[in-house]
Amino acid sequence: MKIWLPHKLGLPYLHDLPAAVDIEVADDPATLPSDPETVTFFVPTVLDQPQFHDVVPRMRALAGSPTACTGWCATRSTGTSPGNPSPTVSTAEPDASGAATGPT
Repeated sequence: MKIWLPHKLGLPYLHDLPAAVDIEVADDPATLPSDPETVTFFVPTVLDQPQFHDVVPRMRALAGSPTACTGWCATRSTGTSPGNPSPTVSTAEPDASGAATGPT
């Protein structure tokens, strides 16, 4: 598994990983650390760094990439959050405007 991080400051937080995990810093799309076709997990930047819009389509092995709204999106789609790991299922149906109506 190959992981690309947006900045070297993330490296100290990743330790005791299996030997099969290869972590590289991809902080500039002009100088990629390796072939993007072999990246399986890409962490995009949320800082003012160069964008990888042209590189992502070349990531043929990409299996996942977090977004800036990960916590909120996970809560909305699964009913779970870090403080509430038990999923809840919403039975609310959207009305014509897309707003949820009925019990949740």
